[in-house]
Amino acid sequence: MPIPIPNQGEKEKEFIQRCMTDDKMVSEYPDTDQRYTVCRTQIKGSK
Repeated sequence: MPIPIPNQGEKEKEFIQRCMTDDKMVSEYPDTDQRYTVCRTQIKGSK
């Protein structure tokens, strides 16, 4: 399963929360800071 991407109309805070708790993300990025950075990169890349 790929890294989550923001849904159309999804607020940044909502996406970060969803991305941070995604099972695949938690298993691939157990370090919270690293996972947060990946999630932030995803949302910045979608704009």
